[in-house]
Amino acid sequence: MKIYVFILCLIGTLSHRVLAQKNTNFPDYSTTLQLEAKTDTTANASFGDFDGDGHLDILLVKGRHWPIIDRVLLGDGLGGIRKSYNLGEISDRSYTGGLADFNGDGFLDIAVSNDSPDRKLIYFNDGKGNFTIGSEFGLPK
Repeated sequence: MKIYVFILCLIGTLSHRVLAQKNTNFPDYSTTLQLEAKTDTTANASFGDFDGDGHLDILLVKGRHWPIIDRVLLGDGLGGIRKSYNLGEISDRSYTGGLADFNGDGFLDIAVSNDSPDRKLIYFNDGKGNFTIGSEFGLPK
């Protein structure tokens, strides 16, 4: 009796595997996109339209335990990066970059949460993807 149960379980498992292998709509990961020329520690990546062109852009929050400047990468709408630049001039120990319209002007702003001793900063967007420090939040610790 035990052998029959084992055979039924084996047949049931095989049929699921065979059905799964018939689905050939797997993503193609053969193409890669190098985001930066220099390898740094990136703690977080956030996606949104920073410059109002309808294409996804990328915020790379960098550093973690090491002070590094965060980066903005503007997408070209075809899966590439058309322009990249530093978010600001401050090297900090960033962990997260949240996106929201913090000042109510209709453009995505950035909140960067940093590790102590660095300040936690809000960057305001001018609608064209240019950011300036608008305020601080929380305590460094």
